[in-house]
Amino acid sequence: MNPLRVVSNGREAICYLKGEGWYSDRVAHPLPVLLLLDLRMPVADGLDVLIWLNTQPKPDFPIVVLTAFEDLKAMNEAYRLGAHSFLLKPIQARDFLPLVRGFQGLEFGGVGSDLSV
Repeated sequence: MNPLRVVSNGREAICYLKGEGWYSDRVAHPLPVLLLLDLRMPVADGLDVLIWLNTQPKPDFPIVVLTAFEDLKAMNEAYRLGAHSFLLKPIQARDFLPLVRGFQGLEFGGVGSDLSV
């Protein structure tokens, strides 16, 4: 229903969101309905992606930041930059599904209880 698209680093995430290069075909690489953004990524981190997003028109998708540890300073900065929520990794379906169901217009049918990131 909502295909998962994965990029390997923050710079690639920005290229995807810009529709630049390889990602210019929006049929094959549509804008997300939900952005799951890892706080710690190579090349450019999640905060770098949020900073870039703030130079663009306001996105039409919620942004959920993923992190493996509680870093209150980084979390506060991410919220200031537009993140809607945080999830601590590893993510279980019991944590993820109620969160995304709260975002209007998102449907996640058929996701099993073994979901983890």
